[in-house]
Amino acid sequence: MNSLHPVFRDIGAAEDATDAAAALWLARDGAGWSPAEEAALQAWIAGDAAHAEAWAGIGEVMGLFDDPSAPELVPLRDQALRAAGSGARRPPVLTRRRLIGGGVGAGLAAAAAGLVVLQPQPAWRIYRAEPGARRSVALADGSQLTLDAGAEVRARFTDGRRDLILTTGQARFEVAKDPRRPFAVAVGDHLVVATGTAFNIEHDGHDAMVTLLEGRVEVRARRTGQVAARLRPGQGYRLAGGGEGVLIPQADVKQALAWTDGQLIFQDERLETAARRVSRYSPQRPIRVSPEAGDLRVSGVFAADDADAFVEAVSLYLPVAATRRPDGSVDLALRRAAAP
Repeated sequence: MNSLHPVFRDIGAAEDATDAAAALWLARDGAGWSPAEEAALQAWIAGDAAHAEAWAGIGEVMGLFDDPSAPELVPLRDQALRAAGSGARRPPVLTRRRLIGGGVGAGLAAAAAGLVVLQPQPAWRIYRAEPGARRSVALADGSQLTLDAGAEVRARFTDGRRDLILTTGQARFEVAKDPRRPFAVAVGDHLVVATGTAFNIEHDGHDAMVTLLEGRVEVRARRTGQVAARLRPGQGYRLAGGGEGVLIPQADVKQALAWTDGQLIFQDERLETAARRVSRYSPQRPIRVSPEAGDLRVSGVFAADDADAFVEAVSLYLPVAATRRPDGSVDLALRRAAAP
């Protein structure tokens, strides 16, 4: 039987107390919400990264009820049609009003009626690429995952969902077609949702860039489920850390995929950002950039595993000096003006 989301699916499990707490906060929310309660909620969210993720997840679910065509609801609609065709008792309808008005109890009642399954879920599988190396993985559904150096992806597949999280780094996703099981990659405050397609995501811990290679994807807000963009092949979507996004009508696909051939292509990139990307391939010898030099711009094609060539090039063409430390790390700072 298909499930909807871990916030409701696992709410009765002791190990998911954080998700249960998020659901309880949602149940308390309403017209009588006081400033003190709002402050308490914000303090709870800010107090732990797991709290923030659980709150974002429950918001994502609530957004689905505003979009009856959401692919995540297809299995539930099919289930209801099969029940109706067999003369079974009509199951209760799970709506935003029932969940908020009736609180968590309504969600559990709907689960007992067969709409949502309260049962242990498969553990998240973690895929990592070692620093300095790329990795390719064949996923259980037939999809192909390629990880850039230092990247990490978490995945959990069930009968009704394919959920992934790109926690850091860059990855290419070649998705096996399965319209009844959307393939949703969480990155920051957004979800990239597909059923069968290929796309690349780079996530540096703050901002992220989605580049669609073939097929189509939707970019959604994790908290509300609202569709922010629908991409066509060759388009991109830049995600800012604060949740805002910008559609790139014509993305540079060659640049986005250069890492799969062991290259890094920079076009008017910030020096600090470029140095951080190069450092993924030489983590034992990181390149640090002073704040004053961070906004200098870099353009060029570099071998991903040749940090020395990168340092030499930027020292030659930009007003920066490189200081090599005994541990192998490099500091880049603005050159000091020569004394008169």
